[in-house]
Amino acid sequence: MTIENVIEAGKLIVKPDLPWYSEIGVVGWSVIIGSFFVGVLLYFWEFMSKEESIYGWKPGLGNLFFAISFVAIVIFIMTSLSKEQDIYDTKVETWRQTVAKPFIESLPKEKKEIVYIKIDPELSQKVDGFSYWGTGYTRSSELAQTPLVISYKDQGIRTKTNWYDTFMELTSDKKPYIEYQRVSKDLGHGIKAGDYNTKIYLPESYEFMEIK
Repeated sequence: MTIENVIEAGKLIVKPDLPWYSEIGVVGWSVIIGSFFVGVLLYFWEFMSKEESIYGWKPGLGNLFFAISFVAIVIFIMTSLSKEQDIYDTKVETWRQTVAKPFIESLPKEKKEIVYIKIDPELSQKVDGFSYWGTGYTRSSELAQTPLVISYKDQGIRTKTNWYDTFMELTSDKKPYIEYQRVSKDLGHGIKAGDYNTKIYLPESYEFMEIK
C-alpha cells in the first residue's frame, strides 16, 4: 500500500448524516405524540373553563405537556448527533489501526548518527508530537521513555527535544545513533508528516554528555 492509498482511504471516512428522528423508537414517539395531544386537550379544556378542575389541574398545565414534547424531540436530536460522532470516531480509529498504523510500521527504518545528546529533566510530558499517537509512537511501550535533547546528522544537523525509547545495548566501539520511520505527508485524521517510532541506541556504558 502506498501513502496515497492510505490518504485516499482516510478521505472516504465522513461523518454520517442520520435523520433527526432516527433514534426515536416506539416509546419515544409515544411520549412525543401523547404529550402533544394531552397538551392540546388541556389547552382546550383550560380555554373552556377558567375554574380549577376537579382533578387539581390549573390553567397553564397544557404548557407543561407541550414542553415535554419539545424537550423529548431535542433529546432525540442530540442523541442522533452523538451517534453520528460515535460512528465517525469508530471508523477513524479503525482506519488508524488497520490502515495507517501498518503502513507506518512497514516504512524503512532510517538510521542517523547522533552528534549531541543530553537528558532534559525539566521536559514536560506534554511535548507536542507529530501524530495522533502522542510523541510519534504507533504502539505503547513497556519501557520508560527518557526526556532527551538530541542532535543528529540528517541533511545537516537536526536538533529535537522529546521523550524517546532509549536502548543502551551497543558495544563501546559503536557510535550512538537514532532510528526512526519517516512519514513524508500528512495522512489525515490527526496523523501528520514526521518521524515515528523513534529509538535511541547508545553504548552500554554511555554517560549522557556531548559526544566528541
